[in-house]
Amino acid sequence: EAQVLPTHTVSWTQRVRDALARHPDGTPWPDADAVAQGLRCSKRTLRRQLALEGAHFQALSDAERSQRARQWLEGSTHELHTVATALGYSEPAALIRAYKRWFGVTPRQGRRMGVAQGAFEAPEDIDAHNDIVARLFNGQPPS
Repeated sequence: EAQVLPTHTVSWTQRVRDALARHPDGTPWPDADAVAQGLRCSKRTLRRQLALEGAHFQALSDAERSQRARQWLEGSTHELHTVATALGYSEPAALIRAYKRWFGVTPRQGRRMGVAQGAFEAPEDIDAHNDIVARLFNGQPPS
C-alpha cells in the first residue's frame, strides 16, 4: 500500500517574502504583477491568497524595501537617488517620506545615528515590523 507523506505548503505570504528577498539589486523593484508572474499566478489570485492570510502585497513589499533601504543607506555611501531608484521610488523625496514613516527619522539622521552610535537598527522581530507597516498601509496608527 502506498504511503501518503504529509505535504508542507509554504504560505503565500512567505512566497512573496522569498520572491522579494531574492530580487536582484540593480533591477527595477517588482510590483505585484511581476511577483505574481514569478509565482506563476495572476495578480488577482496573488492578492486574494494574501488577503486570505491577512496580508497585503504592499505591506510585504514595504517591509523588504525598508530593510534594504536601511542596509544601503546606513551601511554604505550609496547616494539617496541611487537607492530610491533601486527600490522603485520615482524620486528621492518619496524614499525620504517612506524611510521616516518606517524608522521615525530621515535617511540622513539614520546614517548619522547608525555611524555615530552603531545602535540604529530595524526591528528585530520582522513580524512585528510587518504588522506596523501593514497598519500604516491601512491608515491605522502603529500599536
